[in-house]
Amino acid sequence: MLGTDAAVAARIRMVTLTAAAVIVAALALAGCGGSGERQDADTATGSWKVAVERWDFPTRQPLGRPVTMKIVMRNIDTREIPTVVVTIGGLREPVKQQDSATRTRPVWIMNEVRDGDQTPYNSLTKSSFETGKLAPGEARTFELPLTPLRRGEHVVSYTLAAGLYGGAKLETVDGDPAAGSRTVAIDPTPDFDETVFD
Repeated sequence: MLGTDAAVAARIRMVTLTAAAVIVAALALAGCGGSGERQDADTATGSWKVAVERWDFPTRQPLGRPVTMKIVMRNIDTREIPTVVVTIGGLREPVKQQDSATRTRPVWIMNEVRDGDQTPYNSLTKSSFETGKLAPGEARTFELPLTPLRRGEHVVSYTLAAGLYGGAKLETVDGDPAAGSRTVAIDPTPDFDETVFD
């Protein structure tokens, strides 16, 4: 029979080996998603042609007054686009202070999205919206109601894709990414032209 110290040491070794086996098994399951399939296994891959016919978003905006971003897109491909994902960048900005409790802060906040089939997916500084299929020749208007919160100049961008995972791309007729960016000034100065928002 093992002595007390030897028995305790043996139990510790047994518990350690058991825990290690559990961790290895958990990591193996996590690596394969538990079912052996990748999360993006069923998503489409390839590229489709799309035209961005309009991108409406004022380049000067008063603080705290709601505005709406509108993107009008058209499928100019001969095939149906399996889904259109609109990713908006710049709605939040990284916080530079190292002692800050949050990593980002909002530049714009999203008001209620009116179109019920726009499904949002939020990351640290970007928001993506899955808007559904788009038939050949069909046009769609993406609308995003926002309220500006931070003064200053801010860069906002959009990117269109045919999926959330990067394997399905939307391109212009020239083969360029369906994307754009612009600088927006949020500053309610006295000489601000209020009439453009009436």
